[in-house]
Amino acid sequence: MRVDDALRQIEAIHEQLDKGEVYRGLQVGGVVVAGFVGLAAAVVQNRCVAHDQAVLYWVGVALVCGVISGGSALWSLLFREDAWARRKTLRLVCQFVPSIFGGVIVTYVFKNADLTGYLPGLWALIFGLGVLGARPYLPRAIGWVALFYLIAGGMLLLRAGPTAEILGWQVGGVFGLGLLGSALVLSRNRERDNG
Repeated sequence: MRVDDALRQIEAIHEQLDKGEVYRGLQVGGVVVAGFVGLAAAVVQNRCVAHDQAVLYWVGVALVCGVISGGSALWSLLFREDAWARRKTLRLVCQFVPSIFGGVIVTYVFKNADLTGYLPGLWALIFGLGVLGARPYLPRAIGWVALFYLIAGGMLLLRAGPTAEILGWQVGGVFGLGLLGSALVLSRNRERDNG
């Protein structure tokens, strides 16, 4: 019985250490590239994507940006991290994944109900809530990025109409700037750690 108590205490200590340590699995370069992909996708969408294909286009861009920005963390999780680091990565992912799930459900429902004009604002709000949920494991200043997404999402929703056309800047502009802001926060945190 004493061994079980000791193992529980060690687990509690690990949990406290995890909460106090900033997650380092996200690579600044990947987040920067994803931000620029979002901005470029905004330009491309405004010139080349039909209105009725905008939702599918932005879902594809989101998948690409997710792989670019989170790919290094996934690679580390699968192939490089020890058990403790893997646990930290999984805790961060568990904080953020509900927002992705919510975004998928909202996208499906609003697309089928022909309410796509609301999606850019909802996507920004949901993503901002995901970033806010992951904040305990990220640099404190990431809260400002979450606030940017929440304000942008609210403003987009206030201007939205059910069948309004999705404009490139509404999605690519907001997410591109948000990702670049995230990269800045991650970069400054790394400089602080190294300096």
